[in-house]
Amino acid sequence: MKAYFHVAELVPPGIYRRFGDLRSWNFVNRYAFGHLKELREYVGRPFIINNYRNGGPREWSGFRTPDSPYFSPTSQHSIANAYDIICDGLAPQELQEIVKKHYRRFRIGGLELAPAWTHVDWRYNLTGDLVVFKV
Repeated sequence: MKAYFHVAELVPPGIYRRFGDLRSWNFVNRYAFGHLKELREYVGRPFIINNYRNGGPREWSGFRTPDSPYFSPTSQHSIANAYDIICDGLAPQELQEIVKKHYRRFRIGGLELAPAWTHVDWRYNLTGDLVVFKV
């Protein structure tokens, strides 16, 4: 599978600055990341998670540490189990519909219907159903 993501897209700037290209991967959930790559491959369009490395404003759309203004100890982001995605060329609602239709294929457990991005996470659900929630 192609390498669609640089590690800085998945972790916040403080982690990336401290640990660099190689060791920052220690803060990436292998299970969630593997399925994120599969979703990206299926959609066939670039995903934007964090873009601070390229001068963009997004820093907390992957793993979140306690110094994040969006940190919550119960958030899937806090255990590197969630990503907020902007998909190049698709409205968030279009990607959300793809996730609703194919969540089992990508083992997605949670979907947030945010107006400007698509939150996906790999929470464990006893029923295997998709948990859908709004901002």
